[in-house]
Amino acid sequence: MRKIMIISILLAIAGRMLGDNLHVADAQLKAGEEKQISIELANPDRNYAAFQFDLILPEGVKIALNKKGKLNASLVEDRIDDHTMSIEELSEGHYRFLAFSMSNSEFYDSDGPLVNVTIKAEEDVAPGALTATITEQVFTAKDGIQYDFSDVTFNIMIEQVSGIDEILVDDTCNDVYSIDGVLYKKDVVSPNELPQGIYIINGRKYVVK
Repeated sequence: MRKIMIISILLAIAGRMLGDNLHVADAQLKAGEEKQISIELANPDRNYAAFQFDLILPEGVKIALNKKGKLNASLVEDRIDDHTMSIEELSEGHYRFLAFSMSNSEFYDSDGPLVNVTIKAEEDVAPGALTATITEQVFTAKDGIQYDFSDVTFNIMIEQVSGIDEILVDDTCNDVYSIDGVLYKKDVVSPNELPQGIYIINGRKYVVK
């Protein structure tokens, strides 16, 4: 009996040490830009029926909202049967994903894109390389056995916006507003009058570097 228990424990440990994991390709964004990223599963030897993981985005980047005001993320249609997924923002930039099947169906195929997420860079995020993390990965097989995967990271590169965006100045309305919609200065005739920052002029966004 003891020997059987030891073998079972060793098998469970071996399963958890496999190379199965999530993967996200590095992304590039400009300030204020949205982009869809794909969270992929790589586990060629096993199928899973449910999962949970946390996505921690760096300061200045968040999951965008869809037209319904919900977090813009979804399961890849080609991979699911009757699976559903819920997302909860645990704290700013920290999101928890949970997906399962009421009939305990497995995800189709054992690897490839699993979840699509649209992320957005804040208007005032500084350029440079940022790091996002996927942690607390727990995948459950159809037989109920759970597998914990190691943390993974990926880079989000915020691109440098050079110079001054093209600015259209006319003789009728050149009032400058902050990004929050507060009037900053009236009757601006040249972008050289403005310090570094992000502005709204004539209903359009301009970046002064």
